[in-house]
Amino acid sequence: MLLSQIANQIKRICHFLILYFFLYSFNLSVLAEFSADISSINSPHMPVIKSIEYYLNGEVIDDEIALERLKNRTEIETNLPLQRYQVRRSIESIYRQGEYEEITVVVFRNRGTEGSILAFQMTSRKRCGQVELNFGPSGRKDKQLSKELCQSILKAKPGVSYTSHLITEDEKRLKVLHQEHGFFEPRIYSRVKEEGQLNIDIKFHINAGEVTKIGQIVFSGNHHFTRRKLFKQINTKISSTYNRPILYQDIETLKRYYRQAGYLTVQIKAIENYEKKNNHIDLVIQIQEGSKVIFSGVSNDKTVEKLWKEVIKTIKFDQQDNYSRFTLRGNARWIRQFYQQRGYLDPIVTFQVEKVPAIVSSHRDITKIKFKIETEPPKPIESITFVGNQVFAHSQLLDQITTRPRTRSQIKRLITAILPGRTQGGLFNPTIFEQDRRAIERFYRQNGFNQVAVENDKVLDDEKKLRLTFICREMGKQVVRSIDFDGNTVFKDREIRQWLKVKPDMAYNVDLVMQDQMLIQSKYDEIGYIYATSEPKYDNGILHYQLEEGQTVEMGTLSIVGNHQTKKHVLIREFENLGLREGEILSRKNLDKIKQRLFMLGLFNNVVIDLPDLRQKKTVLDVILTVSEKKTKGISLSGGYNPLDRLRTTVELVDYNLYGRNLRAGMKIRISSRGNLYEATVIEPWLIGQTIGTFRLFEDNLEEREDVRARGFTTNLAKRINPNSNLSLQYKYQELQYSRKKLIKNKVLSTTTVSSLGVSFRRDNRDRFLDPQNGWLNEIAIEYAGGFIGGKASFVKFTTDHRYFRKIYGLVLASSIRSGYAEGLRSNRQNPIISFERFYAGGSTTVRGYAERSLGPEKTQRGDFFLVLNSELRFPIYRLVSGTLFVDAGNVWDEISEASSSLQKGHIELKASIGIGLRIDTPIGPIRFDYAYPFADLSATPKARTYLELGQAF
Repeated sequence: MLLSQIANQIKRICHFLILYFFLYSFNLSVLAEFSADISSINSPHMPVIKSIEYYLNGEVIDDEIALERLKNRTEIETNLPLQRYQVRRSIESIYRQGEYEEITVVVFRNRGTEGSILAFQMTSRKRCGQVELNFGPSGRKDKQLSKELCQSILKAKPGVSYTSHLITEDEKRLKVLHQEHGFFEPRIYSRVKEEGQLNIDIKFHINAGEVTKIGQIVFSGNHHFTRRKLFKQINTKISSTYNRPILYQDIETLKRYYRQAGYLTVQIKAIENYEKKNNHIDLVIQIQEGSKVIFSGVSNDKTVEKLWKEVIKTIKFDQQDNYSRFTLRGNARWIRQFYQQRGYLDPIVTFQVEKVPAIVSSHRDITKIKFKIETEPPKPIESITFVGNQVFAHSQLLDQITTRPRTRSQIKRLITAILPGRTQGGLFNPTIFEQDRRAIERFYRQNGFNQVAVENDKVLDDEKKLRLTFICREMGKQVVRSIDFDGNTVFKDREIRQWLKVKPDMAYNVDLVMQDQMLIQSKYDEIGYIYATSEPKYDNGILHYQLEEGQTVEMGTLSIVGNHQTKKHVLIREFENLGLREGEILSRKNLDKIKQRLFMLGLFNNVVIDLPDLRQKKTVLDVILTVSEKKTKGISLSGGYNPLDRLRTTVELVDYNLYGRNLRAGMKIRISSRGNLYEATVIEPWLIGQTIGTFRLFEDNLEEREDVRARGFTTNLAKRINPNSNLSLQYKYQELQYSRKKLIKNKVLSTTTVSSLGVSFRRDNRDRFLDPQNGWLNEIAIEYAGGFIGGKASFVKFTTDHRYFRKIYGLVLASSIRSGYAEGLRSNRQNPIISFERFYAGGSTTVRGYAERSLGPEKTQRGDFFLVLNSELRFPIYRLVSGTLFVDAGNVWDEISEASSSLQKGHIELKASIGIGLRIDTPIGPIRFDYAYPFADLSATPKARTYLELGQAF
């Protein structure tokens, strides 16, 4: 015992001497902790720290923001003896920033003065540079996995912190990935190369080896379904390449197949037997079917039972994997809510489980689950009352909610049934009732009553009439008397006030204030202050914004990942077009614009822009652009039918990324009863800066009934003025040739030429291209042919197209006005212009209810002036199905003077029609079915017409 105490005392003295020697030598290094004993920490010989310094890669850190962050994470106090736990905690806190690879603490003796200097010496964390994949000697695509798939599972990406462990784990991931896709013996290794001081380039070498095939597939335990039926459900086949993800998908498919048949608790797993000698794998798919479950619903009300099929579709019992009492209680709650939403006031739902053994039933086992719904018929809402509302009238609050009392007017009932969101027939829906309560509270808060409380209640009176009540406790109104700012040096108070939606003497609206907060931050972001924050605070009528501007941020290096086909300059020019280059001001708003523009190129499935150093709030941020390319080459075959073309077939070959430069090239052949079209098109999106250049070469038998063949070309330059507007300049040359039959009948020349120059302006801010709901489309075009441009025909043509869309209460009001005027089409009698340069109307996209191109002069059905008006009211019906009511009107005049003279007489002769339509929404646009009835048909007896086409009429 005595010897042990003496040994411990000697050990402590040694520790003290070692600590004393290092503290007063030239320096002291501490990597993670001091080597001193705890008892010596509070020794009077511990150095007193007078100042703390920070070094990065051997250089003093002088960046104010970086210094401030480091000081905030340092727990060591100056002018006091150094404490070991403070050093340890400071190192841990700084390391958690994620910026540094190694942290060393050094104590320097401050010669000439008392105390010492504590220095944190840090080295920057190394990051991954370029990450490459090098496949084995075969190089055949069918002998290896795609680069895109391999890269998708790697954690090592440009800009990510580099560690050897990261690379080792990626090698394991690649090996597992290959085994999952049938390459059971892959050879994978990596090599790294240091580029500069901080970036590490990585190259993975992959030799996939031979692919493993599937030998046999055996099903066991299947009693309900035969082996043949199960085989039809799966994609894994005998002699096909082994693929574990597909196999797992097949197992899930089989489970769904069994559950749809009522086997909710089915268990399926695959047993794999790999034979290395023959390099194939045998599969045994084991199935435990379990009991077949049959659900049914009964009620004291027959109308409730009629809705049971809809209950099954809504709840989807076949997606459940068990029928425990917990699950069934959840089903009962869903069923209760289902009937409540259809007006049944307080249904009581219970369930009963009955198991039928295999001896009684023809199946192995059957479990019958019966839900019993006890309820009274739906009670219409008799009245809606508001209590406590002093500021807002009953009608104002009623406008905020969707629940409505029962109406006795048949017209009002019809309107209520059509309008989405309204409770049909004045029936009570508890979900909407609660949404209405929140809507009233939101309305009050928008008007400054931020402490409002609204309660709702329903009462069934003695006469069995349902009455609803909303109780409003308004409290006091909060008003913004003044607005002030603190911390802003870049923008003046007057500038910021101009941006704000909330002004003095307005109600304190929390939602608007939050919008203003985001607006202020976005204004700072636009000029490079991406770390700027604004914190609003309301106090006794004063709205105060506390701003922290930070510093401007510059763009560092741009790294691009995933562009295997697309050239880098195609992506880089999108950055440079918005002024984003290395050393230039960086803003997240511009990065969002670039992401949107890259998507609009049509080359990528996914675009991700990452700023890896954003959390560290660096003043220079590197940008990593990761793209996932889509297939840009394809061939399409399509067909269709309309009253004018009859049967129509189109074959098209396209490449949206020719040579990886985003050149768009295509060839198209269209064959129909009207004639044939052959064309080749090339589009260069950046012909001159942002100017889009288009060249089109064509040969077109335009109209079989006019026996005209046209061949020629068009060139077009389009300049985007802003995100919604562009200006186009087009030159078109056509050589027109008449058939022999046409020559004899009309005594015209065999050929003529049209050389024209056109200018057009287009503004389009519609929210959706295929099926817009809000916005405008305005287009004006002027075309001049002949004269100094050449060609045998000469004319001037002016056309306009204006469309307006507005969504109102779930309905869409769509209107359109299109017109055109041409002069000089027949001025040169020796070389008359062909009729297709004149205007026409009538048919599926102009004035429905009339035959295609049937309006206008009786002989030609074409003219020099046309006017078409359309108006539609589009309304939803059910999910992807919607309807429309429309009115069309329009006509074509031989000369504009005919229309002018009609207008002077007090009327203008327009052919009009009304109709109804049906729309089915699809990924490629709505399928349109229209039924139109003309007011005044050209024939003696008006005849309704139907249309079936893809896309809206306008």
